[in-house]
Amino acid sequence: MQISKLQDDLQMERKIMDALAIKTEKVKILTVKLENAEKQVNDMVFEKTAMQNYTLDIDGMLLDIIETWDSMITITVRKHLTEKLRHVFVMLHRLEGKEELFTEEPIISHSEDEEPDENELKRRKAREAEMDEHQRIVREDEAKEKAEIEARVTLEIRKLLFTEFRDLR
Repeated sequence: MQISKLQDDLQMERKIMDALAIKTEKVKILTVKLENAEKQVNDMVFEKTAMQNYTLDIDGMLLDIIETWDSMITITVRKHLTEKLRHVFVMLHRLEGKEELFTEEPIISHSEDEEPDENELKRRKAREAEMDEHQRIVREDEAKEKAEIEARVTLEIRKLLFTEFRDLR
């Protein structure tokens, strides 16, 4: 009787040990899954931060390029860039876990109303001087091209009218 009771206890203990081993394996698997999920979350947070930094860098660079006296052009360009970068914003919203996308128009700061400092004025004047110089050079080139075209047209007309000019090219 004692032997059968010991055997029953041993079988019961084996069942408990088997159940414990199965649960231990499940815990190990879940631990590995949790670690992988944490790595993915950390990667996504890093990507989100990188994307935000990239968009801020791009926005800053483009604003430096586009900086102008005309605020309507700036606002139009910003809206255009917002549309072009929409997929980046959608991805950022997904990373943040938000379901709603662009419920309102993007907020555009009106920093053009502020008075620029001296360095800003110097940069603008230098940029305007460069633009004036560039426009002057472009006008000179256009005038030269126009003169060359007029000379060619005149030569062609003379070739048609006078036989001595036909051999010239």
